Amino acid sequence: MGRRAGTARTLLATVQACQNGAVQIQDWWPLVDEPTRQWLRDNNGDVVPPDVLARITAVAGDATAGAPWAGGSGPDGFLLSDEAVDWIEEAANDEQRPV
Repeated sequence: MGRRAGTARTLLATVQACQNGAVQIQDWWPLVDEPTRQWLRDNNGDVVPPDVLARITAVAGDATAGAPWAGGSGPDGFLLSDEAVDWIEEAANDEQRPV
């Protein structure tokens, strides 16, 4: 099996997990556009505005209680889970480290 077939199979599994609500943030992170990822890095832990949430759910599926990245909705709006906030912080720090 070639590298492309393996990559396509991994992408398909990620898409299927997204549709089933069983996806982790590290699975959908590469599927959202860079402006969404940048907003999440810059505003990590803040209420997620509806347009950003829409871009996430377009690839990750609904933000149900079973989605590990979904923290839920509060009086001010939607929040990511503590686990997702920690993951974004770690990913942002890794991206800033020199190679």
